[in-house]
Amino acid sequence: EKEKRERCASAANRWEEPRVAVGIAVYDPALDESANDTVKRADKIIHLVEMKFSETSYTITKDYEERLQQRKELFISVTGITHGIVHTFITPSGITRGVHSAFIHSQLTANELFANLPSM
Repeated sequence: EKEKRERCASAANRWEEPRVAVGIAVYDPALDESANDTVKRADKIIHLVEMKFSETSYTITKDYEERLQQRKELFISVTGITHGIVHTFITPSGITRGVHSAFIHSQLTANELFANLPSM
């Protein structure tokens, strides 16, 4: 437990600390032996969400891909959850498709995010 707290504290910025938000399942000791069991009963997927602002589509570089993989590994080591972890991006104009974007599970653009808002 102490080691996990130290890893979180070592994040360069507060927003780089891992956060956990799991679907609507509630831990039930009669059903769950671990947090992984609870996640499996919820929505079966944990999204590690990145929000990026860019006036054009956002390009993921090799270095940034490696950084995202390190964040995923940190999340796994801190939470012990290994089931269904994926990367999701929220950007104004989407992600540039390329060699380093292949691991992205899903993305949401500004148009999609605000598509059904009523006009004022």
